[in-house]
Amino acid sequence: TLPLFVSGLIAAVLLYPGGLGAAFPSALIPPLIGALVGFGGLWLLARLYRVVRGREGLGGGDPFLLGASGAWVGWTGLPSVLLWASAAGLSVVLAMLIVRRRVSATDRLPFGVFLSIGVWLTWLYGPLGLS
Repeated sequence: TLPLFVSGLIAAVLLYPGGLGAAFPSALIPPLIGALVGFGGLWLLARLYRVVRGREGLGGGDPFLLGASGAWVGWTGLPSVLLWASAAGLSVVLAMLIVRRRVSATDRLPFGVFLSIGVWLTWLYGPLGLS
């Protein structure tokens, strides 16, 4: 995820509308805020879940992946990433139910795969509701 984070910062500078000269300091602010909010939000949610439920609810890499994702889509894109990721994950659970596979509350899905789908769709189409 570290290369994803670094490449997101590089892309933010290179794709900044004002050009490379004007881009350096101001182009890095949204992706850095996105990285901090993405990592901090999921990390806090994972810790809160552990305190409340007494077991892990997210993998250790998920906060890092959402933080690196924030470098690509900025902090305004993070809700869209989570919405797309949740929709993708729920569609897998729905498909499992349709084919009559047993689903329980203790089943685990790799959320990072769904986060990746959310980042990709948000990068392609922009944050939902802001276009």
